[in-house]
Amino acid sequence: MVAKQAQDVGSQGAKKNQAKAERSNAVSLREANQAELSHGLAGLLRAASVEGQAARLSDKRLLVAQKHVLAKSIGNLQGNYHLQKVIGSLKREAEQQPAHQNPEGIGIDCQATEPSSSLGPVPQERVVRIANGSLHSAGRSSIGNLITRFQIPQHSIVQRQVPPDTDTSKLDALIAQVGTECDAFGKYKQSPLDGKAMPGQTIQLAVSRWDGGPVEPWMKGYVGGKMGPLRTKLLNEMISMSGVGWPDYETLFDVSIQTPNHKYTMELKAVKTLTEKVIAKIVPIVTISYTNDFGWAWHRDYTLVAIEISAGISAAKKKGSKVKPKGGLGGGPLSLDISGKASADPVPIRFCGGNDFTSVVSIVKTSVKAHLGPAGGALPGLTAVSFHRTPNGDVNFPFLAPLTGSITGGATDVGVDVSVGAGIGKSVGIGETVVTPPPELKEENKLSRSYREWEAVIGPFDTGEAFVLPAAAAYLDKLHKQVYDFKTQQLDPMAQALRDQSVDPDKNFQLDFNIIGMTSRSWSSARSDAARLKLNEQLSLRRADAVETEIHNRFADVHEVTKTGSGAHAVGPTPEGGGVPPMLDDAEAQALYLTKLKEAKEEKDPKTRRMMIKAVEANYGPNGDQQAARRVYVFCRWNGYMIMKTLVPVTPSTPGQP
Repeated sequence: MVAKQAQDVGSQGAKKNQAKAERSNAVSLREANQAELSHGLAGLLRAASVEGQAARLSDKRLLVAQKHVLAKSIGNLQGNYHLQKVIGSLKREAEQQPAHQNPEGIGIDCQATEPSSSLGPVPQERVVRIANGSLHSAGRSSIGNLITRFQIPQHSIVQRQVPPDTDTSKLDALIAQVGTECDAFGKYKQSPLDGKAMPGQTIQLAVSRWDGGPVEPWMKGYVGGKMGPLRTKLLNEMISMSGVGWPDYETLFDVSIQTPNHKYTMELKAVKTLTEKVIAKIVPIVTISYTNDFGWAWHRDYTLVAIEISAGISAAKKKGSKVKPKGGLGGGPLSLDISGKASADPVPIRFCGGNDFTSVVSIVKTSVKAHLGPAGGALPGLTAVSFHRTPNGDVNFPFLAPLTGSITGGATDVGVDVSVGAGIGKSVGIGETVVTPPPELKEENKLSRSYREWEAVIGPFDTGEAFVLPAAAAYLDKLHKQVYDFKTQQLDPMAQALRDQSVDPDKNFQLDFNIIGMTSRSWSSARSDAARLKLNEQLSLRRADAVETEIHNRFADVHEVTKTGSGAHAVGPTPEGGGVPPMLDDAEAQALYLTKLKEAKEEKDPKTRRMMIKAVEANYGPNGDQQAARRVYVFCRWNGYMIMKTLVPVTPSTPGQP
């Protein structure tokens, strides 16, 4: 054992000397690049415009040190005032880039999927796996999202719960306001008579004017827990029924806008009572019905009190005689000669209740009849009834009369009759709107399967080393606090309720860890590429082992630990259009290295070509030693039972029962 420790110490000393030599070579390389850049591009910088110089400084192929030399050269050659203009142009360009774009092509992702709330639905588990020595995620990327644009953080941790000492008063006030509006909507939907009275407008404005600062990753889970599943469902339904999108809600609330599929139909009422028959002889009586995919339904009868004006023209010609046209103009109370049901066309996007159709109504009617000898008939006629001033504007119901034809004996003439009519008046509701309310839901505590995941990124490790530095260990302490805060704040209070459901609270809290060690591509003492890969794989596993030891020292409820030494990696360039830079395994990095090297060699300017080749070697080559690749990723998962609020239908009480 002592001999092995001595061997390890000797190996570590050799690695430290190797690391010093590599850093010395890197400094020399950087200085050479800076010298070549400052001399070879001086003429270009002197002649370039502000925009051209800004574009050159934002070139992703350049290293940070090279960009600093360029900026210094601009200041020396054209003055600090001109340099400030270039920097201002760079800032404006950066503001136009996507929020997660990383101009340096390196970074660590600390944004995670929102945790399931004890009061809300449980999201699907994200599966993280190792394939071909590379980290992949079957959901949102877990690696590569930039924390800071120009500085790689030493250690990172995912913040899924409310950070300590966070002032949530503004967010709580907004949640309370939205919750109150959702409660009002729940009552409204049981008797939706007036579309203009639908709740929602107040909170729509409130969220659009949110001034509580940037939206943090923990906020949506916090809001979901405060809202609960019933209010969240009501909010989704309220936004969908409004007919307009509320995009600001997607950042803070769990909103998934659905299509209500409004369906309005109109038909002549089949009169039955004596009163209805008397009214129908004077004015038409129609019935409008409504349904949607949320289970809403209503219908109501209306009388259409309107005046109609009609005009007609007819022409006939008998054999051996001239055409004899005739015309006429008439008017009187509205009459409707329609059959069947007509659906609103186009379909309204906003909800209209039974009271919304008691408004101005207009009617247009057309008909064409013709005969040729003994054969005659009517072309399809149109009767359109339009209700105005509804929440959706005009709602139209078009009725088409069918094509008809007949043969009569003896007729030898040719004729055509065309008539057009129009009317305007008032729609008056008869009785009350008959509402069939949708199923009422309530929240009920039930035993449900739940899931949580926390992530931490440890690194960068020193080149060739597997020691967990004190600062990294402190981040594992923070991870421990987050995990056990969840236990004490959410699981422990429901311990007795879990026992009542035959669930042991102690056995229910078991943690699974997935630890993934990584290294950069370089290993200067390796005699072959295969040896380099093997040494990096062994080092990455030792780093995972070191982190596992720290985890066992801190976490008492470890159920299972999965470790992977994923070997050599490199951080790829930022995708076109912005996004998360990918983590590349050694084979992927080698392919990218060869492509970038070919591009660099095609550069015509010799000094720029040498600079580009050195940059490609440093970033993607087999001797590249990227800090972002010398890391360990820790995924801590809990998968157990919670007493969660679930939506269940309200059972109506029978007469005589409380």
